Amino acid sequence: MSYSTLAKMSSSNITLQAKSNNNGLSKFFDNRASNVVQQQSLMQDSPQVLVQRAMQTKMENSPVVQRVHIGREPDVPNNYRARTTLTGSTRFHYGGGPMNIAAGIYANNMANATGAVPLPAPVVGGESDHSGQQLLDRNYASNNEPQIDHIVPVSNYGANSYSNARILSTIENNNGVAARPGAGNIVTKAYRNLRIQDTAGFDETVNQDTALTANQNARINTFGGIGPAINAHSGTQSNNVTLTEW
Repeated sequence: MSYSTLAKMSSSNITLQAKSNNNGLSKFFDNRASNVVQQQSLMQDSPQVLVQRAMQTKMENSPVVQRVHIGREPDVPNNYRARTTLTGSTRFHYGGGPMNIAAGIYANNMANATGAVPLPAPVVGGESDHSGQQLLDRNYASNNEPQIDHIVPVSNYGANSYSNARILSTIENNNGVAARPGAGNIVTKAYRNLRIQDTAGFDETVNQDTALTANQNARINTFGGIGPAINAHSGTQSNNVTLTEW
C-alpha cells in the first residue's frame, strides 16, 4: 500500500470520527435543551404557578375596588368648639377610617389659642375647644393632655374630617362634658364624588365634600343605612339602590 493511499484512509477515518463526535455532541445538547424545556413546562404548569397565573389574570381583568367614603359631621362645626376653626376634608376621610388629620387640627388650634401662656417648643399645648383651658403635654400634666375628639362620635359614623374634629383635654374627652350635636344638627357628607341610583329611576350625583339631601339620604337608608354603605364596595347594589364613587 502506497503512502498516498494510507494518508487518504487516515484522513477519511479522522473525518468520520469528527462527524461521529459532532453527532454525539449535537444529540447531547439537543437532549439537554429538551430536558430544560420539559422542566420549564412542568414548572409553568405546577399548582403554585397555575394559582399565581389565575390570580394575576383576575387582577388584570378586575376593576379597582374601593369602599364608599361617606360619614357624619355637625352642620355647623364651630358651634361645638371654641378655638379650632379648620373645616373641610380630604378624599380619604370617612366614618371609622384612618385618623390622618391630627397635625392640621393641632396647628389650627394653636394658631387660635391666643390666651395660652407660651410653652417651650417640645411641649404640646393649645386650648380646649370646650372650656378654653390651656393644655399641656402628658409628661407635664396628664389630665390636661390635648386629645382629638370626634364631635360626632365614630360609633355614630362620625367622619375623620376637619369639620368633625376638635381638641379637648384628656379628662374632658373621658367624662363626656363637651356638647355634641343632636340628630337634627348632623349631616351626612360624601368625601368623594358619589352617584346614587335606584331601579325606580332615581339617579343623582353628590359632589365631593357635599352634604347629602333628604332624598339622597333616603336612598342610603334604603340601601341598608350608612353603616352598610360605608362598608360597601363602589358599584355595590343593595335593595335596588346602587352606590358608585370616583
